[in-house]
Amino acid sequence: RLAGGAGGIGVWHYRPSAGCTQRQGGTWVLYAHGNGETRAWGPAARKLLHLAGECMHAVSFDPRGFGDSDGVPSEQGVLDDGWRVLEWVAGQGPSSVLLIGHSLGAAVAVGIAARLCEEAAAPAVSLLLEGAFTSIPDTPAEWLSLAPHTAERVRAVLQTAPRFASVERVRHGGQHGGQTGRQGGLCSVASLLVVHGVRDWVVSPALGRRLYEEARGGVERSAHIS
Repeated sequence: RLAGGAGGIGVWHYRPSAGCTQRQGGTWVLYAHGNGETRAWGPAARKLLHLAGECMHAVSFDPRGFGDSDGVPSEQGVLDDGWRVLEWVAGQGPSSVLLIGHSLGAAVAVGIAARLCEEAAAPAVSLLLEGAFTSIPDTPAEWLSLAPHTAERVRAVLQTAPRFASVERVRHGGQHGGQTGRQGGLCSVASLLVVHGVRDWVVSPALGRRLYEEARGGVERSAHIS
């Protein structure tokens, strides 16, 4: 566990397999899971075990209010916990860092990358986003069209929910998307990959595509797969 702003942050560190020649340094992966999940979520755990088998250090964490981590979740608190874990990873001397974010975790990964840009902090990172969205209020547009009688009520609730406005962060940088950087909000990102399932009914693939289109101009190497 790491000490965070709300108490302990639950963290798992998957070390490279015993057969790997490079056990220190090397590539580190930091994985941010989605809403309703924990670091013990099966698909994520299997993914990180595979990366450890490929001689990478893989780290997953539960931000405040998730899993066994202390505190109550909030947008700023979740982003701060992600940053705290990245600071620990950076202190291990990695040669490179890959941030992977799934759904809500994609917004956390974008927030971390934007803060790296804002603070001109090390390390430079690569970014892999799975099922990403532009902002939480944008997410129900597709499925609300199937249930118009609930649309207005859901929209009203979402207006008071945390925004996690990734699209603003990739445009302008900063944790709140309010600072304009010369290269946009991802100036510390070396490469970007956005992956989205075409049958995703929770987060429309169109939102992942839109986020990618907004982000790719500030990144040297980028790709989108759906």
